[in-house]
Amino acid sequence: FIRDQGHITEGLAYEKPILYETTGAPVALRSLELSESVWVEIQQVEIPQIEIQSSHWGESVCVLDDKLIMLTQYGPGFILSKSDLGIERSFDYPQGKEAWGVIFDPVRKKIITSDGTATLRFWNPEYMSFESAHIVTYNGQPFDRLDELEYVNGKIYANINGKKEDEIMAEIDAVTLCVTGLIDISSLGKLVSPSRDGSKGIPQGIAWNPESDSLYLTGRNWDKIFEIKLL
Repeated sequence: FIRDQGHITEGLAYEKPILYETTGAPVALRSLELSESVWVEIQQVEIPQIEIQSSHWGESVCVLDDKLIMLTQYGPGFILSKSDLGIERSFDYPQGKEAWGVIFDPVRKKIITSDGTATLRFWNPEYMSFESAHIVTYNGQPFDRLDELEYVNGKIYANINGKKEDEIMAEIDAVTLCVTGLIDISSLGKLVSPSRDGSKGIPQGIAWNPESDSLYLTGRNWDKIFEIKLL
C-alpha cells in the first residue's frame, strides 16, 4: 500500500478501519484510512511542546477500548480519546526509565512497554501505574534492543532496534517471554523508494489486522505499508 513518505514512523496500531501511526519528530499521532491502495490521513495531532521537553521523541501507540495509549521516549505517556485524538491525561514512567513500544495483553490484562533493552514493563491499564518488569530471553540469555511491539494471539512481535543489516522481527511467547523465532524482513526495505536525502530508514511499525489475520509493517520514512501473513 502507498503512504506519505515524509514521516518518521515509530509505531502503528490498527482497529478497523483506522490505522494509527505515531511519529518521532514532530511528536505526533495520525489516523489513516485505506482508500483503494493508498493510506490517506484523516487527522493529525501534535503533542503540544508545553507537554514535553524539546528533546523528547515520539514513540509507539496502542488501542485500549475507547482510548489510545501513546508514548514519548522519556515520558510522559499520554492517554487520548480514540474519537477525536484529544489528550485526556498523561502518566509518568519509573525514575530514569524510557518507553518505546506499547501493547495491551488481553490475557494478562496489562499494558506492556519496551525500552530498547531486554526488559518489558507491565502496567495497570486503569491507572497506567507501573507494576513489574520482566526479561525477554533467547536461548536462555537476555534478548535486547526490543522496540515497537504488537500482540497477536499469545505472541508478541517486536521490531529490533539496531543496524540496517539487523532487519529482523522477533516472535516472543507472551507467557514465558522467550523468543520463539526470528523473522527476516529485510526484503521489504528493498521495495521502498529512498527518501529525499537518498537514505532508507529501518523497519519500524507493526500492527495486526484480526479480520485478515495479517500484519501491517512499515519503516521510518518508508513510502509503503506492507501487509504480510506469517506462515
